[in-house]
Amino acid sequence: RSDVLVQPDELERRRLALIEERDRAADALRELEFDHRTGKLSDDDYRTLVGPLRRRAAEAARALEPRGEERQRERATR
Repeated sequence: RSDVLVQPDELERRRLALIEERDRAADALRELEFDHRTGKLSDDDYRTLVGPLRRRAAEAARALEPRGEERQRERATR
């Protein structure tokens, strides 16, 4: 048995970075929504901040999807 950690390759490092980005954006969205509900954040500020956070989370999630599933989804929408 070996106790040596195997370094992730470039693809795995990219996947892990995308997972972290998706999770950070989702956490920020939850915090933003909480602050808005509790009155710590105005409606205008909420509207300004929520769009970019949603885009970040969605872009990271899309980048994590297997390519084959993307092709199937594109065919289904035609």
